[in-house]
Amino acid sequence: MALDLDPSYVLAYQGMGNLFYRHGDWDLANKEYDVALSRQKEILMKVGDVGLAGVFNSRGRNELAWGKLEEAISDFTKAVEYYRKGVVNKEVGLSKDVTNALAHRTVASWELGRWEDTIKFADETIEVKKSNPKKYGKATYYYFTKGRCYYKLAQYDKAIPNLEKALSEAKYGMDAEARLWLGRVYRDKGDEQKAKELIKEALKLCNENVQKANELKLYKAYIRRGLCYSELDEFDKAISDFQETIKWRVFADKPVNHANYYLDAHKYIGIAYMKAGNNDKAKEYFQKTIELAKKRNFQEVAEEANNLLVNL
Repeated sequence: MALDLDPSYVLAYQGMGNLFYRHGDWDLANKEYDVALSRQKEILMKVGDVGLAGVFNSRGRNELAWGKLEEAISDFTKAVEYYRKGVVNKEVGLSKDVTNALAHRTVASWELGRWEDTIKFADETIEVKKSNPKKYGKATYYYFTKGRCYYKLAQYDKAIPNLEKALSEAKYGMDAEARLWLGRVYRDKGDEQKAKELIKEALKLCNENVQKANELKLYKAYIRRGLCYSELDEFDKAISDFQETIKWRVFADKPVNHANYYLDAHKYIGIAYMKAGNNDKAKEYFQKTIELAKKRNFQEVAEEANNLLVNL
């Protein structure tokens, strides 16, 4: 009743949206956010630009998890605009929450394969974080992201320095992942020896991570190590690690910034079998990946697996 009687309760719709988001009810969450954002003037009067930015940010986060990446980027961009409008003075600066919108927009763009846009979004994130690392956190991950984008664009000389900035960062397993991606860069540049050295370094770090990971993080540790084995053409070991990720479905089969490790493990098993020359097993896992991806609204993963299946 309060929602009907008192317009000041407009932010309760955001609260309901957040509740549905946490339970994975993306459609219901967005309906609540839509109601809130249909009353933007009231939000501005009640909590100002930063408050409105927060609602756009919440809807964008929900759309990212839901797989509506275009809509997510649009909402995160609006959130950033309102966070910037909400700056009271230079000493206070931007709300800390702006980094959430900046980071998630970068992720959404990466998932869409828009490498140039992702670099642009990463640069904007880096600029904010470098302005006050204590407040906004380190920029390391966004150099890592830029490096991956430059690799995708075959701009290897730009990829290398960006990836090297992440070599010492253990958070998110970047120390291992940066070496893995650098290995890919040097392999494509024709330096096979340097590539293997880096991937073996990544594998050593991944081995350590598997040994020390708790149950909540094992599924990530296994999939990362599996990728190293796959790059070293040790396909049986790679497949075994990907299967371990699948076994930890209770933790792996959840969207994290529109990534799903359970889903990815199936795709990577297919790729490992394909590289090993076992097309029948590769076909089985690509078909399974497509089925799982469609059920979870990971359209870009379904398309990738379908392209791999067609080209077997």
